Amino acid sequence: MKIAVTTSDGNNVSHFGKAKILPIYEFDEKNLKLTFLENRKSQIDVSMKHQWNMLLDMIKDCDVVICAQAGMNAKFGLENAGIKVVLDEGSTEEVLERYRKHVEFMNKPL
Repeated sequence: MKIAVTTSDGNNVSHFGKAKILPIYEFDEKNLKLTFLENRKSQIDVSMKHQWNMLLDMIKDCDVVICAQAGMNAKFGLENAGIKVVLDEGSTEEVLERYRKHVEFMNKPL
């Protein structure tokens, strides 16, 4: 599975529509391993609204996007594209670790 994280500064998770950098990771759910693949850089103008379509096009091959916030149109667009939206705040490392732990917890037998 591929995970995209939205960030404006390369470290802290940002609002989906303000993302300048989208680090992409491969996540092996079975072994709970995250592997960094690449940084995708957007050409958005942060002073303008409703640029989520451009960002969606950049992550269409991803299964999950982790962002601090996302507007209603962006959420619907992402979900319609089959991309799960996970809202979280913190550094990229922190949110990825929380996501990994969540998947580990959810996959444990009852």
